[in-house]
This record gives sequence, structure tokens and C-alpha cells, in this order.
Amino acid sequence: MTDLASIVFSDEGEVLKEQPDPDIAYNQLIRPGKSRLGLLYLEHASLRLDLAIVALTLTSLIWRKGALRGVQTLLRQLDAPADR
Repeated sequence: MTDLASIVFSDEGEVLKEQPDPDIAYNQLIRPGKSRLGLLYLEHASLRLDLAIVALTLTSLIWRKGALRGVQTLLRQLDAPADR
């Protein structure tokens, strides 16, 4: 299973590592982004989007920076608000 949030937040352990309260930090820093990406997916669900997400997930295994650029491009194509 994969989704856009799995790609974008694949480093959540690093993000939370230095936080005094990782649970609070997760709720403030990560959960809102994951929720917005999940809602965006529901708004635009399609086989084409699923295939793009799978391709970006495979890319992220060897080139995270490239996968993140691909997510940015995909979000622009979906006319996602800038905060997503």
C-alpha cells in the first residue's frame, strides 16, 4: 500500500526525532499534511493517479529528492492549493 503521504513523509522519524513530545509534534507537523493529501487523493482518485503514485513510490526507493519533485509536479497538475 502506498499514497502521496507515504512519499512526502517517509522521513517522519527524522522530523520527530528531536521533538520534546513526538506525539504532539506528529499531530502538529505531520498529521495535517497527511490528511490534506488523503483528501486530495479522494477528490481526484483515478487509475492514472494510482499509477503515478506507484511510480513515484518506486522512484522514492532509490531517489527521494526526485520523487518529491514528482509529487510537486503531480500536485500542480491536480491544482492542489499551495498548502498541500
